[in-house]
This record gives sequence, C-alpha cells and structure tokens, in this order.
Amino acid sequence: MKVSHVILRVRDLEASVAFYRDLLGLAVISESPGFVFFDGGSIQIALNANPDEPTDETSTEVALEVEDVHSTVKEMEDRGIEFEVPLRPVTTAGDRTLHATHFRDLDGHLWSVTGWV
Repeated sequence: MKVSHVILRVRDLEASVAFYRDLLGLAVISESPGFVFFDGGSIQIALNANPDEPTDETSTEVALEVEDVHSTVKEMEDRGIEFEVPLRPVTTAGDRTLHATHFRDLDGHLWSVTGWV
C-alpha cells in the first residue's frame, strides 16, 4: 500500500489550477471532469471541484493505491473499517478502470482506497 495522491476539494477549480500551476509552479499531468492532477514528486496532488461544499480541515482526502482493491477492501472491512460508500468505478484510462471507496479516521479525515482493475 502506498499514498498515491492527496485530493484537495476546491470551490473554484479554474482559480485553484492557476494558483497551483502558475504560483506554485506544479506541472499539470492530467485532467478529467472535475479533477486536475499535478506532479507532486513521489505523489500526485489532485484538485477536485466542489463549488457547493464548504472547505475546511475535513475537505482533504488521502488516497491509498493498492494492487488488488477488491481483496484489500474486504480485508479492511474484516478488520472493522466501515466504508461510507460501496467500492465503485470512478474513472477509466484506456482499458483500465479505477475503483474506489472511502472511510473516515477517528478524527473525521477522509481516506480513499483505490486500485486499477
């Protein structure tokens, strides 16, 4: 398991992209509807458009990428992790589909478990 990217929920995607790209100097590596991904070195920084969602300390999401998402999620459930949504496809890239689900830690921080199928 590894941290693959951190998702920051933003109200104004266009303005936030300009900030991260133009002011911070991060390179855009991909885009999909509602998301822009930046090269963050060993991880990716993703901006996710959520114009109607208030932004606060719980609007950050840490994403874990795993080799076998279905068995990892099952193992985590068996250990007592309660996921907020079922494992589901969230995006595609060629012949692969990224599946994801998420849970919150004891302090309410959002964690996603993702894997390509």
